[in-house]
Amino acid sequence: MKKQIHLSLLSLLVTLITTHLVAQNENIWRGGKPGHPSDWNIAANWSKHRVPNELDHVVIPNTNTTTQTYPFITGEVTVETLFIESGAEIVLRDHAMLVVRRWRGCDEGGTLRSEPDPHALRIDVNNNGEAVAYQGIRRQQKASR
Repeated sequence: MKKQIHLSLLSLLVTLITTHLVAQNENIWRGGKPGHPSDWNIAANWSKHRVPNELDHVVIPNTNTTTQTYPFITGEVTVETLFIESGAEIVLRDHAMLVVRRWRGCDEGGTLRSEPDPHALRIDVNNNGEAVAYQGIRRQQKASR
């Protein structure tokens, strides 16, 4: 019985530590930086005050009651996870590429779209759960590390 309690407590502790570590790397879109309210690459538009990187768990919330802005991506971006809430969106522009190592998905009503041609958006998901969103013909991806 004591062994079972110890195992349960150990499992709970591991879960709490893991949750804490994920929360530390969560970077939430805020938007609204004067002059660049929708630019993904502006640190002031993010909760961590830095542009997300390949270790970040990115959340794009519905900002209808706050800044009313959503990010656009113009280059190549890699993040660990991405979640787009209902009513929120991300726009890929100018042959942008978004690599999500572990796709978390979208709430119903969350949007990932392409400008100026909405029909140019493509999404590939590999066997490891990595998702790559891009416009038109896919560019050569960098070699995996």
